[in-house]
Amino acid sequence: MTDYPARPSLFIDGQWLPFGDRDRHRVTNPADGRTLAELPLATTADLDAALDAAQRGYRLWRATSIDDKAAVLVGAARLIRE
Repeated sequence: MTDYPARPSLFIDGQWLPFGDRDRHRVTNPADGRTLAELPLATTADLDAALDAAQRGYRLWRATSIDDKAAVLVGAARLIRE
């Protein structure tokens, strides 16, 4: 089984956000009830920032040529295979 990082965090708009005083969701092992990790919950501001980043990314991707999009996807597939 893969262990969770000691302090999982949110990754929004190219940045890891600090865990800080965010609300948390406890992940437990159903077999023994042991806590595996506490995950930070996104705030409304976090969600707004993520949506803003997604909108900006969509505008960039939409304006990208089909050849450039294909190159990105081929590169991603190569990395996944590695």
